[in-house]
Amino acid sequence: MKRFWIMWSGLVLVLALAGYWVHDSLRAMGISRTVVEQSAGPTRRLQVPGLEGVEDISVDPVSGVAYLSATDRRAQMAGKPPNGAIFRYDLRDPGAVPRRISNEADTFAPHGLSLWHSPAGELELYVIDHGQGRQRVRRYRVGEQVLEPVQTYDSPLFVSPNDVAVVGPGRFYVSNDHFFVAQPWRTLEEFLRLPIGQLVYVNQGQARVVRGGFAFANGVAWHPGRQELFVAALSANEVHAYRVGADGSLAERARFDAGSAVDNIEIGTDGYLWIGAHPKPLQFVGHAKDASTLSPSQVLRMDPQTGAVSVVYQNLGQEISGASVGAQWQGRLLIGSVFEPFVIDIRLDVKAAVPAGAPPHSP
Repeated sequence: MKRFWIMWSGLVLVLALAGYWVHDSLRAMGISRTVVEQSAGPTRRLQVPGLEGVEDISVDPVSGVAYLSATDRRAQMAGKPPNGAIFRYDLRDPGAVPRRISNEADTFAPHGLSLWHSPAGELELYVIDHGQGRQRVRRYRVGEQVLEPVQTYDSPLFVSPNDVAVVGPGRFYVSNDHFFVAQPWRTLEEFLRLPIGQLVYVNQGQARVVRGGFAFANGVAWHPGRQELFVAALSANEVHAYRVGADGSLAERARFDAGSAVDNIEIGTDGYLWIGAHPKPLQFVGHAKDASTLSPSQVLRMDPQTGAVSVVYQNLGQEISGASVGAQWQGRLLIGSVFEPFVIDIRLDVKAAVPAGAPPHSP
C-alpha cells in the first residue's frame, strides 16, 4: 500500500509540473495576448541598398548618430553570403539616409552591437559577428566615414552570442542565447524553454561565464547613469537587473516581467529601457520561415528601477514585422527587425517623447 501511495504521489507531482509548464509556456508564447495597433507618431521608412535585417541599433546619446547592424539572414539561411554591414544614420540631419560605413567581406554577419566613449574621447563600436560560421566580437574605432578595425575577440565561451554590452575599454558582456550548438539538443532547449542561457564577461581578452539561468538570453545593455547591467530573457518574458562588481561579477537586484518576448534593450536619453519585443513569438517563428507571414511588433518602455512597463508602439506586422529593437534619442524612435529590408524612423508624439536636453531618469 505504501508503494502504491508513493507512485500515486509521484504521478500527481509529474502531472502538476507538466500542467504548470504548459500554462507558463502558453503565457510566454502570447497565445491569449491581444495585439492592438498603436502608433507612436509620424513614421518615415528608411530603405537603402544593403539595409537588410537591422536586428540591432545603438545611438550615440551625445551626437545623435545611430549605428545599425544589418545582415541578410534570409540569404544566409539559403546558404548565400549574408552581405552584412554597419550603417550610420544622423538623427540631427532632416535629409539624412542610412549610409554604409563598414568595409568587410560579404561573409560579414553582424548581430548585436554596443557603443563606448573612451577616456580619450574616441568612440568605439563592438559588434557580434557570425561570419563564416565563427563566433566573435569585433572592435572598431568609429570615424565619420568609416570604421577602423581595432581588435577581434574569440573565445570558446562564445557558444551562441546574441548581444554585447561594453562597460569599459576592452571590457564587455556577451549573451549566449543558447547553451547547445548541436541538434537536436538546440531545438529541445528552445521547445522546453530551458533556462540555461549564459552571460560571458570579457576583460582584455580573458573570458569567463559570470551568470547563467536565462531562458534565451537576448539583449544586454549597460546603463551608465545607474551603473547597472540589464539582460533580456526572451523565452521567459523577463528583464534581469544586475549590480556590477569591480571584477565583472553580477549581483541580481531585480527581475521584471515585461509581458512580452523581449529582444534587444537600448538605454534612451530619458534613462529608461527601450525594448524591441515579439508579442506573438509563434508568429515570429512563422515569419522566419516565410517572409509573407506577418509577425506583430512591439516597442516597450521600462522603468529601470521599478520595472513598470508601457507599450509605446505596437503593430500587427503590416508596417514592420518581427521588430527586434527600438532605440530612442530625444524625440525620435528607430525600429529595426530581424528580417525586414528597412527600418522605420518615428517622431514621437508628445506623450511618448522626451524634451531635448532632459536629464537621464534615475529613480
